Amino acid sequence: MRFLEEPLAPTPDPACALVNLDKAAGATSRQAAGALARLFGQRRAGHAGTLDPAASGVLPVALGEATRFLPYLDLEVKAYRVRARLGRRTATGDAEGEPVEEAPVPADIAIRLERERRNFLGTILQIPPMYAALHHEGRRLYEWARRGLEVERPARPVRVDALDLEAADEETFLLRVVCGPGTYVRVLVEDLARACGTLAHVVRLERTAVGPFRIGEAVTLDALRAAAPEARARALLPVSFGLRTGADLLLDTEEAATLARGQPLAGGASGASGPVRLYGPDGGFLGLGTLDPGERLRVLRLRPTASSARG
Repeated sequence: MRFLEEPLAPTPDPACALVNLDKAAGATSRQAAGALARLFGQRRAGHAGTLDPAASGVLPVALGEATRFLPYLDLEVKAYRVRARLGRRTATGDAEGEPVEEAPVPADIAIRLERERRNFLGTILQIPPMYAALHHEGRRLYEWARRGLEVERPARPVRVDALDLEAADEETFLLRVVCGPGTYVRVLVEDLARACGTLAHVVRLERTAVGPFRIGEAVTLDALRAAAPEARARALLPVSFGLRTGADLLLDTEEAATLARGQPLAGGASGASGPVRLYGPDGGFLGLGTLDPGERLRVLRLRPTASSARG
């Protein structure tokens, strides 16, 4: 086995591929993933980093065998553009919910927003909203909320890397947010407005990035449906694109067979350690492995058809 100096870019096939989808507002993440599966003739599809139905933007979708690698995708950093309306809080934190409280908007709201936003950078504590998919006593929070009940939710640490005010007036403001996993942008908007002496709720939310997936390279379902088959295939990404490692390890036929039997490999890795992408002698993607400091290679996850994989 040997490391490759240049990363491989195998041609993906729908049976094991990713799609950088620009989800439209109004559809659930599951609905969008299912539509992609049907479009590419696959029985299975899964999505990473769920988007609320009212939100739009980047939704990484895995097709076929690529669903096995969803837990290993690089989803650490997410970016959003969010427009919020001032003076009103809703039950859901967005425009879909019923108004529950109103407050006047200070005349100097733009100055206050610019000042207070700095206090929300770094690691902060955030109380999850009631309309969330987190579990409480065997039910999701939104199920309790739909019953008209509010349950206690402990504050959780989340990370905000950037919070830039792009525009503000007496009615709305526009933010650019870069954050870590588990951050609720709806709650961030509410807490920022409260720190400025008023209320707010989200009226438009677009996710512009998830890990290496960017909105500029994302494709919509409508565009895929209208595209010719060869053009549609260009939207497919190799599953290796989104994995949390930048190292590529090429195996020969015997080594690939050894790993497929569940046996580790020893030696020949030049002192490296950590996760690696695995490729067969023909350049086909086999799966994901990990090297310990003693250069022993173990499998984290293999494609079921690793012996003949090319995506």
